[in-house]
Amino acid sequence: MRYKLPMKETAALTLGTLLEGLALGENKRRQILDLSRNLARRREITLEKILQHPELETCFQHKTLSPADKYKKGVQLLKNWLKESGQNQTSVTNRRPYSRLSTSRPKRIWIEAAVRDSHMTRQILERLPEVPFEVVEEVQTLKHPTDFTDAKKQWLLAQHKGKSLKTCQAKSPAFLCCNYWTLTFSSNCPLECSYCILQSYLKNNPITTIYTNMEEILGEVTTLTQAHPKRRFRIGTGELADSLAMESFTGQAAMAVEFFANLPNAVLELKTKSVEIETLLSLEHKEKTVISWSVNPEVVIASEEFKTASLTERLKAAERTANAGYGIGFHFDPIVIQQEAGETWLKEYQQLLERILDTVPNEKIRWISFGALRFPADLKQHAEERFPKTKIYTDPAFQRHNGKFHYAPELRQKVYETLWPMAAKALGKEKLYLCMEPSSTWKAVDPEPQTNEAIESRLLRLPSISAPK
Repeated sequence: MRYKLPMKETAALTLGTLLEGLALGENKRRQILDLSRNLARRREITLEKILQHPELETCFQHKTLSPADKYKKGVQLLKNWLKESGQNQTSVTNRRPYSRLSTSRPKRIWIEAAVRDSHMTRQILERLPEVPFEVVEEVQTLKHPTDFTDAKKQWLLAQHKGKSLKTCQAKSPAFLCCNYWTLTFSSNCPLECSYCILQSYLKNNPITTIYTNMEEILGEVTTLTQAHPKRRFRIGTGELADSLAMESFTGQAAMAVEFFANLPNAVLELKTKSVEIETLLSLEHKEKTVISWSVNPEVVIASEEFKTASLTERLKAAERTANAGYGIGFHFDPIVIQQEAGETWLKEYQQLLERILDTVPNEKIRWISFGALRFPADLKQHAEERFPKTKIYTDPAFQRHNGKFHYAPELRQKVYETLWPMAAKALGKEKLYLCMEPSSTWKAVDPEPQTNEAIESRLLRLPSISAPK
């Protein structure tokens, strides 16, 4: 089936007429159009009515304002109207039960011409026969700032160019780290978390992109592991997208599981907030894959993690994958500190940990990480525009350091010192680690590991991974 979109829209032409005479760059014009589209969608009126609003027209046709001032005033008008609309985008905030059909299906698929005949492209189109698609020669025309919510609902099937396998971006001299490696299969995902850093990181290229050249991507892993046969590696795919949210259509995770099963010195981690595990349960994984869930108390999931599986659903999926022989991981990350709730919030995390330990056999849990909410300075604006009801960015305990906001050290230490001993008693401290924390925090919680290599070594004491010789 072929479906070709018109290259221009009437509303876009109306905007061009409205902005005629202004010396604005393409990005600024596009920002005004995207804000207008967002507002039209919320108010359920046409885009033309937004663009023809008297205040907006007066702003752009004002004779004494400079082009830069007209742009600033116009953008501020649109943002104010968005806040006054009194509700977030329906697609983001309405809490519905997790469903693969409603959550993961795109509304449109774009296909890079070079991959139109690839096995994965054909498979995705066969599994989504009702979704319109178009083949494009130049994918750069789709990579630009646009409405983030709308971009998440569009898929681009393309080749990954450049390196897919990299050291984790969290690795920094400022922190004790676990020497994690990240492998990119996709960019962006259908889940909607108010704290997701991708809202900032992918703001200039938000379209959901699925890379179909899996053989080349996995080939990078072969090159790395063969070049260092005496070293063991932890490699995960959940940095730029949920590892499993689109698995029912792409099959990428299943390919990776079968690939890692035959590597002697590496383990794969798939991180998710979904329950898309069906394609994995019958695979011969040889215990070389750990399937991990990001977890939060149900109250945080309900208010901040939209379109994700509930806590009960995640734990049931973890139990099923454990029964299928997989190692299981859990990431208490980000931990959201809710000081206005008194001590209730901390008790909710304690109860969550107890529930995990009661559900999944301890010997199947490979690791648990803890990390408090932190975010770059520009994320707050992007997130609050998309999730106006969120309150997680207003906590006065946040402190800015090196361009990021973190909870005060004493608050982070309090939650770690509460949860760490509980988990260590059941699992042993060798299965635990902190994410993006300095050595001073580590010393207060567990002073033993003093280097990245020490943390990595503790986590890789798995019987399925060959020890260095």
